[in-house]
Amino acid sequence: MQIQGSHILPEGAYPLMSAEPYNIIALCAEHHVGGSNPYMNKTFESWHSHPLKFAKWFEEKWPGRYKELREMAEEKRKHIVNWEKTWNEKNIRK
Repeated sequence: MQIQGSHILPEGAYPLMSAEPYNIIALCAEHHVGGSNPYMNKTFESWHSHPLKFAKWFEEKWPGRYKELREMAEEKRKHIVNWEKTWNEKNIRK
């Protein structure tokens, strides 16, 4: 059996959470991408082929964790520094 890491909050929508260990869940390959991958066993429902079903399962298994992750992502977003804007503002004042 192959174990794969999957992001709870997707990388595309939450790039700041991509490397956050708390945002990763270990799943067997079949339950990670099985039903959505044409080369894998189609009998398995997977995290990617049934995201709403697995979101419900996840919330039942780890109550409140999804909300915590969303709050963590929002907090990380507050601390993004726009270096180009900062540079331009400092150089305009000179």
